[in-house]
Amino acid sequence: KALDFNPCPFEKVLTQEGESILTRGNYIAGLLWALETLAWEKEYLTRICLILGNLANRDTGGSWGNRPINSIVSILLPWKPQTMAPIARRQIAMEKLLSKNPKTAWSILLKLLPCPSQMTIGTYKPHWRKKYTMITKSYLKKSAQRSMFFILSFLYKQLELTQKNYQN
Repeated sequence: KALDFNPCPFEKVLTQEGESILTRGNYIAGLLWALETLAWEKEYLTRICLILGNLANRDTGGSWGNRPINSIVSILLPWKPQTMAPIARRQIAMEKLLSKNPKTAWSILLKLLPCPSQMTIGTYKPHWRKKYTMITKSYLKKSAQRSMFFILSFLYKQLELTQKNYQN
């Protein structure tokens, strides 16, 4: 609900970063870690992606890489997803994000495309649950292939819609 307030309290938090080496800090990190932790559970993935998408819309950037849009990309990364949600659930989350927040969703889809310099350190993981460390290489390979298919399908659909809009 706080994301709907005007002014939104998160707009100020997103811009609060320390300026010097001694006061350097990022006040949004705790919130992002909490949301990333919840995204490991399939039941919360769609809602978390929508919340992060709303935060990304309000984010003006900063000197820290820990930003809402990067959290979504890390969660949905095809070759190392940071969620236990099955691919179908990730696809639903992306569909909802596209319908509610198309500009941010488009940026996310582009960031999910393979890139030779792409890397991840992952997201915050719940330490009390062992199942998050049980992801196998064969699961990741299958997941990456199937995820890339739905990402490319979304991009293609978006390009078709854009082309139709320009023709009309």
